[in-house]
Amino acid sequence: MFNDLNKFLKNISDSDVVSIVFFNLNVSLVIDRRISEGNVLIKIFPIASSADNRIKILNNLRPDLKEVKNFVIIPWYSYIKVLTEDEVWDKLLKNILYPVNAKVDIMLQNAFKELRSIEKSKIEDAITGKGYETIWSNPY
Repeated sequence: MFNDLNKFLKNISDSDVVSIVFFNLNVSLVIDRRISEGNVLIKIFPIASSADNRIKILNNLRPDLKEVKNFVIIPWYSYIKVLTEDEVWDKLLKNILYPVNAKVDIMLQNAFKELRSIEKSKIEDAITGKGYETIWSNPY
């Protein structure tokens, strides 16, 4: 397992783009490590229909850069809180972004705030029933 983790982290550190897909929120945190004008791209997107679709979007957003060569997708099915509590987030960041620059920290904080806001909204919708339908009715 430890060897697999090291391979996984190596793949992340070698990739141009890392996408953490939050299936319960229906969004992806996309981190494009290719540097343009001194910055990487950190953005919340709706889940793409395919990796090829995501790469096309990124290439269109950042046409001044070389095409994406390596792309890693990390599926995440749990709450955002779990991502930070188990130090998964820190390990990912160490391998994804720390070598880039100081502006990245602010960009990540903003993306994380947006993710938490989306998660909070989804939880409130589930509690209030907004956007949900009952699959069986009360016979009484």
